[in-house]
Amino acid sequence: MKDGAVFCDSCQPEGRALYPSLDAYWRGHQFEAFGDWLITSFVPAKWLGIYQNCAVISVHEPDREELLQAIPLTRPGDTP
Repeated sequence: MKDGAVFCDSCQPEGRALYPSLDAYWRGHQFEAFGDWLITSFVPAKWLGIYQNCAVISVHEPDREELLQAIPLTRPGDTP
């Protein structure tokens, strides 16, 4: 953390993005990049479900009780 902002200490200093919160860091630097990789390289997933102990990719919207966050994985023009 730097002045309340969060950054990735694995990234090169000149390329580090600052995020306003840990949630914004995880979403912007980790999960969205992972989702982009999934969409373009791996599977036709539509959703990334974040649970306390795991993450699940699916073509259907996650709806389980233990779900912490559901992130739609869409290409421009797609709908989840």
